[in-house]
Amino acid sequence: MMYEVYVLWIRPVLQKYDETPLLKTFVKLICPVGFITYNSFVSIFEGILNCYAEFSRFGDRLFYLDFWNATNLDEWSREWNRPVHLFLKEYVYVYAAETYNLSQIKAYLVTVVFSAIFHELVFVFCHAIVVHVHQCVRTVPFNGHAHSNPTHIHGLLFEG
Repeated sequence: MMYEVYVLWIRPVLQKYDETPLLKTFVKLICPVGFITYNSFVSIFEGILNCYAEFSRFGDRLFYLDFWNATNLDEWSREWNRPVHLFLKEYVYVYAAETYNLSQIKAYLVTVVFSAIFHELVFVFCHAIVVHVHQCVRTVPFNGHAHSNPTHIHGLLFEG
């Protein structure tokens, strides 16, 4: 079903990306991308990970917290994908801080860059297998991930 949404709603918009104003393209993509994002979340966290946990008899099934109640972007990013957050915290942030004697801000930036590059590789790999994606779209997730850092820092500094 997600492939059909892509073929019927997203691909035609992306094929006319150069001819259409950016705001109009964005508005046309909000609902289908939201649908695919929601279905991907449910499929991965409620389906695949719980199935894997059932087969492996993994007891701790805390794959996400109540991210919908987050008050800032930093809290949301910690709560919506618990396994990735814990992996990045333990194996990138703490490792970079202890091994290279980095400050918290520098270790945080190393973690965010690592996460952005890894998510970009996953995005490109998944979409290269399923469908051919327009070249300009491949940079959007990395740019969005990388440009969210000022928002994170702003939220931490001016949290009320």
